[in-house]
Amino acid sequence: MGMPAGTDEEAERAEARLRWAEAAAMADRYRTTDELRRDAVHTRGRIHDDVAELRHKFGLDEQARARRRAARGPFAPARRHPFTVTMAGVGAAIAAVGTWRVVRNHRNGNGKGTRKHLASAGHELGEAVGGLRPHLQRRARRRSHHR
Repeated sequence: MGMPAGTDEEAERAEARLRWAEAAAMADRYRTTDELRRDAVHTRGRIHDDVAELRHKFGLDEQARARRRAARGPFAPARRHPFTVTMAGVGAAIAAVGTWRVVRNHRNGNGKGTRKHLASAGHELGEAVGGLRPHLQRRARRRSHHR
């Protein structure tokens, strides 16, 4: 069953009447073009102020760019969290101390100190393994000597 032929035209006419009513309401609101211009200028000013505020808040304005260019030290040029900088410093210090100890032990380990350390490590291993069952003691000693 088809639809009556005049339905689409009536809907279009109703939409046109609605658009005309909205335009008439806008025309009543602004009786002169001067009022419309003043309102547009006022709205443009408010939008400009809001954009400027957001640019300042997110660090996109010229003052923030100048501060970033002038920034020096561990927090420049990008913003980093102080905890991240602290942890990076601690990591670098630990690496430096570890490297220094390895180099020092390597220089001072002309055989004498190294043999003492190995003997001490063997003694500690013997004490640790002593509490195990005999077949596990043998297995642990074999593994330690082959490594």
